[in-house]
Amino acid sequence: MLGYLVMKYLTQNINGYLLAQQEYAFAKFVLLIHGLIRTVLLIVVISLCKYAILIAVVDLVLTTIVFFISLMYCKRGYSPVFSLRFFDRTIFRSSVPMCVALLLHALTNQANNNVDKFIIIITTNMEGVVLYSVVQYVFTIFSSVATVPHRDVFIGAFQDNGRTA
Repeated sequence: MLGYLVMKYLTQNINGYLLAQQEYAFAKFVLLIHGLIRTVLLIVVISLCKYAILIAVVDLVLTTIVFFISLMYCKRGYSPVFSLRFFDRTIFRSSVPMCVALLLHALTNQANNNVDKFIIIITTNMEGVVLYSVVQYVFTIFSSVATVPHRDVFIGAFQDNGRTA
């Protein structure tokens, strides 16, 4: 996973450079092909071997390939010079607290969204998990309906001193 994160970071930097050069079609094409190949590979690999680590391996390999394809395209078309000499450390230092806050936010969301399912899987059988998922979906629908504004509130927003807007 660490290798995937590093390669994803490098790929995002190369894509940022290509977008700055207004290479929108190439960036979208690579993204589309990456998604299609990833989907097919995951279906094939998971159907052959049922190991979750294979998802990480597929992502690492594909991201590495995308990085090198984007780098070659970038060097062929623009001949950029990549160097850490111009790395702005003040921007990096100022972004670290926000990055840590976003990491904590992501961890909290994962815990909030998955702890209940994990407990149900441990305490019940597969039918209980399916039932819980259906009930959770129905709860989401009810929550969404409760937030729909009432007709009078909606109409009142378009009235101005008794006149309709």
